[in-house]
Amino acid sequence: MEPEGLPEKTEYAQLQLLFKVDLFQTFDNTLVIKELTLVHMYEKIPLNRLNHLIMCEEIKWALPIWKQSTRPSTSYEMVQQLGSYSIIEINNILSAIQVVPNFFKKTHFFVNIFKF
Repeated sequence: MEPEGLPEKTEYAQLQLLFKVDLFQTFDNTLVIKELTLVHMYEKIPLNRLNHLIMCEEIKWALPIWKQSTRPSTSYEMVQQLGSYSIIEINNILSAIQVVPNFFKKTHFFVNIFKF
């Protein structure tokens, strides 16, 4: 998800929990039902020799903000880096992927792009 006016960007996450929230809009008192999901975020690894060789993108678990070395400079970056978990609307999930463990690094994975 990106704010209005910025280009779209692919993010990877593991779906943890599905839930619905009932909200009332104030101006006409209508009920709005939001379908949300709790996800555990991944972050992309820069292209290296191994993932170039196997032709699959490498990802790893995102670190919470208190474990990251760089401090966010804007409020948008702060929201993006609040933690390794996030709550998003379910209609923002575009597709399911298969994640394959990288057996050389414990918290790293490969995004399987091949059909099986």
